[in-house]
Amino acid sequence: MRLVIVAEERTQTNAELASAGLRRGVESAIVPSADLDARTRTGDTVLGRIDVLPTLDGVQSCVWDLRQLERSRMRILNPASALLAAHDKLMTALRLARSGVPHPRTAHVDNGASMPELALPVVVKPRFGSGGRDVVRCDTGAELEHCLQQLQRRRWFRRHGALVQELVPVSGNDLRLVICHGELVGAVERVLADEGWQTSVGTSDELQPVEPHEDAVTLAVQAASVIGGDLIGVDLAAVGDTYMVLELNAAVEFTSDYSFGGRNVFDHIAELLLVDWVSSTESAPAPSLS
Repeated sequence: MRLVIVAEERTQTNAELASAGLRRGVESAIVPSADLDARTRTGDTVLGRIDVLPTLDGVQSCVWDLRQLERSRMRILNPASALLAAHDKLMTALRLARSGVPHPRTAHVDNGASMPELALPVVVKPRFGSGGRDVVRCDTGAELEHCLQQLQRRRWFRRHGALVQELVPVSGNDLRLVICHGELVGAVERVLADEGWQTSVGTSDELQPVEPHEDAVTLAVQAASVIGGDLIGVDLAAVGDTYMVLELNAAVEFTSDYSFGGRNVFDHIAELLLVDWVSSTESAPAPSLS
C-alpha cells in the first residue's frame, strides 16, 4: 500500500506531505498525471492536489485523469468532484449557499450580462482564481462597468465570465484553516495592513500561527464537508462577532508555521489520511514508486 499525491508540481507542501507519509512507514510519492497509469495500482491511497491553470481559465487537466482512477479499486481522497467544487468559485458559492454556510453574496457575469444587483463596493474576480491575481475592487457603478469592459481582453473572462462579490466588511484579521478528514490540523492568521482590503490569505506577507475560535473551526469543517473535500484550506473573515467563508482551496499551500497544539501539521495530516488502512500494511517495505 502506498500514498500517491497527484499533482503537476513538486511544491514544498507536496514534498512535505510525501515525507510525512514516509515517516509513517508508507511508500509515498508525488505523481503527475502523465505517469498515473504506470505508477498507481490497486490498493493505493491517492490524494488529489490538483490546482487551477496559470492562465486562470480552468483547472489542470489531470483532474479528469483522477476521475478515471475513481473507477478503480483505489482509495481516492480529494476526489475530482471536490477539486472542481473548490476551484470553481461559482460552484463554491452555489454549494455554500445551498447549505446555509455564510459566504459573500455572489453574481456571475459574462459578455452581454446585465449589471449585477449587488450593493457597492464589490470585488470582481476570476471564476478560477489564484493568489489574488486579476482581482479588482470597484467602488462605483462606473468603475464596475469599466472593469468588466477591460476584462473582455482576458481569455479567462471570455471562457468563463467573472464573479462579482460583495466586499466583506472585515472587522478583524482573517484566517486560513487547514481541514483534514473533518478535523482542524493547521491555522494561521493574516495581519491586515491599514490600507488593505483584499480578503485572501494568499495576498498577505505577514502570517502568524493562531489558535482559532471554536466557531471558526466549526464553520471551516462544515465548508470542507459541503464540497466533500478530504484536505482543504478554508479562508475565513471575522465579520462582527461571527465568521464568513471567503474561499476554499483544494491545493492549499502551507508550511510548518501552520502547526499548533504541539503537533507538526504534516505529520498530523499523514496520520489522519493513513489511519484507516496503515495498520493493515505488512511490515515488509512496499516496492518503490520510483
